[in-house]
Amino acid sequence: VLSGTIESSIHPFFKYSKENNERAINAIELAGLASFEKRGINQLSGGQLKRTVIARALATGAEIIVLDEPDSNLDSRAVKELYDLLNKLKETKTIIVISHNIDYILDVADKAVYVNKTVKCFDNPLELKERILRGLII
Repeated sequence: VLSGTIESSIHPFFKYSKENNERAINAIELAGLASFEKRGINQLSGGQLKRTVIARALATGAEIIVLDEPDSNLDSRAVKELYDLLNKLKETKTIIVISHNIDYILDVADKAVYVNKTVKCFDNPLELKERILRGLII
């Protein structure tokens, strides 16, 4: 996460500033990972790792976060935690998510784009969810 705060190239005697550390800590807390900041990346679960990647994006100060299948290979608890985080973040960030998981994504999305040989836009994602669940071909 701390590496997301780097704004220029690293030189041989580079040190993270107090501001870099504060930005990283804030991003870690926002992603719900405050108790995991001392763990190595190989000591994180799949869900924790995905939230760490999001925390790194937050540390960069990004206004737009694009995620491709962020819920792949996660158990249902980790998927819920991930979408709870994205639901919270959408208040201050633009988030674009590509996903096949309609159980969670359409419940938190503000808009939806359905792609299947054609492209259809939905201002109400729950309308799309209802149509898919009823088995209607779009």
